[in-house]
Amino acid sequence: MKKAVSLVLAIMLSTGIFITSLPTSAVQTFSDVTEKMWSYGSILYAVSAGYMKGVGDGKFDPAGSLTRAMVATVLWR
Repeated sequence: MKKAVSLVLAIMLSTGIFITSLPTSAVQTFSDVTEKMWSYGSILYAVSAGYMKGVGDGKFDPAGSLTRAMVATVLWR
Protein backbone atom coordinates (compact mmCIF):
# COMPACT_ATOMS: atom_id res chain seq x y z
CA MET A 1 0.00 0.00 0.00
CA LYS A 2 2.83 2.38 0.84
CA LYS A 3 4.40 1.74 -2.56
CA ALA A 4 1.14 2.62 -4.31
CA VAL A 5 0.83 5.88 -2.36
CA SER A 6 4.46 6.71 -3.10
CA LEU A 7 3.90 6.05 -6.79
CA VAL A 8 0.83 8.29 -6.90
CA LEU A 9 2.68 11.09 -5.11
CA ALA A 10 5.63 10.74 -7.49
CA ILE A 11 3.31 10.97 -10.50
CA MET A 12 1.58 14.03 -9.05
CA LEU A 13 4.92 15.72 -8.39
CA SER A 14 6.27 14.96 -11.86
CA THR A 15 3.03 16.20 -13.44
CA GLY A 16 3.39 19.48 -11.56
CA ILE A 17 6.90 19.86 -12.95
CA PHE A 18 5.59 18.98 -16.43
CA ILE A 19 2.88 21.64 -16.24
CA THR A 20 5.41 24.39 -15.61
CA SER A 21 7.55 23.29 -18.55
CA LEU A 22 4.81 23.30 -21.21
CA PRO A 23 5.03 25.85 -24.04
CA THR A 24 3.10 29.05 -23.41
CA SER A 25 1.97 29.60 -27.00
CA ALA A 26 -1.33 27.77 -26.47
CA VAL A 27 -2.56 30.11 -23.73
CA GLN A 28 -1.25 33.33 -25.21
CA THR A 29 -4.06 33.23 -27.76
CA PHE A 30 -6.58 34.03 -24.99
CA SER A 31 -7.02 37.72 -24.25
CA ASP A 32 -8.26 37.13 -20.70
CA VAL A 33 -5.44 34.83 -19.49
CA THR A 34 -2.14 36.26 -18.21
CA GLU A 35 0.96 34.67 -16.69
CA LYS A 36 0.26 36.50 -13.42
CA MET A 37 -2.94 34.53 -12.78
CA TRP A 38 -2.82 31.82 -10.09
CA SER A 39 -4.57 29.42 -12.46
CA TYR A 40 -2.23 30.04 -15.40
CA GLY A 41 -0.42 26.68 -15.12
CA SER A 42 -3.66 24.73 -14.90
CA ILE A 43 -5.19 26.59 -17.84
CA LEU A 44 -2.03 26.01 -19.84
CA TYR A 45 -2.18 22.29 -19.08
CA ALA A 46 -5.90 21.96 -19.88
CA VAL A 47 -5.50 23.72 -23.24
CA SER A 48 -2.26 21.94 -24.17
CA ALA A 49 -3.76 18.53 -23.33
CA GLY A 50 -6.87 19.29 -25.38
CA TYR A 51 -9.34 19.15 -22.48
CA MET A 52 -10.53 22.72 -22.99
CA LYS A 53 -10.53 25.10 -25.93
CA GLY A 54 -12.00 28.31 -24.49
CA VAL A 55 -15.40 29.90 -24.98
CA GLY A 56 -14.77 31.58 -28.32
CA ASP A 57 -13.78 35.03 -29.57
CA GLY A 58 -10.23 34.51 -28.25
CA LYS A 59 -11.37 34.18 -24.64
CA PHE A 60 -11.02 31.42 -22.08
CA ASP A 61 -13.36 33.00 -19.46
CA PRO A 62 -11.60 31.72 -16.31
CA ALA A 63 -14.11 33.50 -14.05
CA GLY A 64 -17.15 32.16 -15.90
CA SER A 65 -19.55 29.43 -14.88
CA LEU A 66 -18.98 25.80 -15.81
CA THR A 67 -22.12 24.18 -17.18
CA ARG A 68 -23.05 20.52 -17.03
CA ALA A 69 -22.40 20.24 -20.76
CA MET A 70 -18.90 21.67 -20.33
CA VAL A 71 -18.09 19.14 -17.60
CA ALA A 72 -19.33 16.31 -19.83
CA THR A 73 -17.16 17.56 -22.68
CA VAL A 74 -14.03 17.74 -20.50
CA LEU A 75 -14.66 14.24 -19.17
CA TRP A 76 -15.19 12.93 -22.69
CA ARG A 77 -11.94 14.46 -23.94
